[in-house]
Amino acid sequence: MSLNLLDLLKGQIGSQVIKQASGFLGESESKTQSAMDSILPSLLGGLMSNASSKSGAGAIFDMLGSGGHDGSVFSNLSGLMGGGDATTNMVKSGGGILSSLFGDKVGGLVSLISKVSGIGNSSSSSLLSMAAPLVLGMLGKQKKSMGLDAGGLASLLMGQKNHIKDFLPAGFGDALGIGSLDNVVGSAEKEWGGALTSVTDLGKKVVGTTSETVSKAAGATVNTGKKVVSGAADVATDAANTGGSILRWLLPLLLLLAVGAWLLSKAGCDNSAIDKVNSTTSGVIDKTAGAAGSVAGAAGDVVGGVAGAAGDVAKGAADLAKEGIGKVTLAGGEAIDFVKGSFGEKFASYVVGSDKSVGKVFTFDNVTFQTGSATLAATSNGELDNLTKVLKAYPNVHIRLEGHTDNTGNAANNLKLSQSRADAVKQYLMNKGIAGARLTSKGFGSTKPVAKNDTDAGRQQNRRTDAVITKK
Repeated sequence: MSLNLLDLLKGQIGSQVIKQASGFLGESESKTQSAMDSILPSLLGGLMSNASSKSGAGAIFDMLGSGGHDGSVFSNLSGLMGGGDATTNMVKSGGGILSSLFGDKVGGLVSLISKVSGIGNSSSSSLLSMAAPLVLGMLGKQKKSMGLDAGGLASLLMGQKNHIKDFLPAGFGDALGIGSLDNVVGSAEKEWGGALTSVTDLGKKVVGTTSETVSKAAGATVNTGKKVVSGAADVATDAANTGGSILRWLLPLLLLLAVGAWLLSKAGCDNSAIDKVNSTTSGVIDKTAGAAGSVAGAAGDVVGGVAGAAGDVAKGAADLAKEGIGKVTLAGGEAIDFVKGSFGEKFASYVVGSDKSVGKVFTFDNVTFQTGSATLAATSNGELDNLTKVLKAYPNVHIRLEGHTDNTGNAANNLKLSQSRADAVKQYLMNKGIAGARLTSKGFGSTKPVAKNDTDAGRQQNRRTDAVITKK
């Protein structure tokens, strides 16, 4: 079973995004949703057709790299779909993509989408152009995470046939002149032959990835341990969903998760983060058992063996990870282990110290939000809970929570989002028992960048939440 790109895309394009797109287009939400439901499988089907030849797959591979299609488009999707220059630029970019992929067949596809959804041809063209970068973004994200070459990319796309065939609008094959998806896959098999890389069995890829990550985790700080857990959980979920050869990747993957959980526990992280690892591990076992049937029993044996192996690896990781942990003792005697150089370690050390100056800014490391919203991600809890402990130990300390965004999208919307996110952090701390009088919140939108917005790395730095000491 191959990775289901259509489901992944639908998971990113929720009702809020459709609402914004419908407002931009001047169409009803129901018709816009209907159009998007036809557009996504159509674009994937068109990409399949292109990738059935080596030259076509190579062109897609190059387009993903040169166009920066790595999934970062989903980091501020609501801003991109809500109108203004960002949306206009997205439509323009998507138009270029469609022209490169489908040439003079774009018009037929536009008419087909318009016919099945009931939106106008102009709206159909715009929405199709808006969706094209999203589909390439998802494809590029998988290419990067799985380390695919052009052959692997073609194989991933050919594997989408069963996922999209029931969702394609009637007349899709005629509009693009490709006949049926079976014909596309058949052409790909003839073109590529034995050179078509298999990506439905993730065994070798996952083993390599987990082995390398475990090795790095042994000498890493606890903050890296958090990244290991997050990455392992993603790989685990994707791998479990795709099925494949289970025993070749399950052991190192579960071992990696066990080490990640151990590192988190040593960092003084909240139990929810560790519980997430444990639940992910259980989910992997459940999913692989369902995917492989008779392997369920073998998986149980593997899990049993992991416990002992994880202990040995964790011990080695412990010896090396100690160098990256700093202990801060608070008033009242409670000691918290922090990663050296982390937000928690720097903030707590400053509060405990004798320096009484105010205005000191501390940027959170792990306070994040669901895409395009002010809903705190569960991974934020550990850092905020430790901040709560510090504030409770030092009741005279007051802070201001500041929200910041990059410059992508509408400036007014960014300002509003940054304020909502700062308010969300404030509310979390109040819910944990910190008096509201000690906390203020302020959103600055994109007006206070700390890096250039012309790279993904720079935009990532600018999307941040800060804590500023206002009284000590």
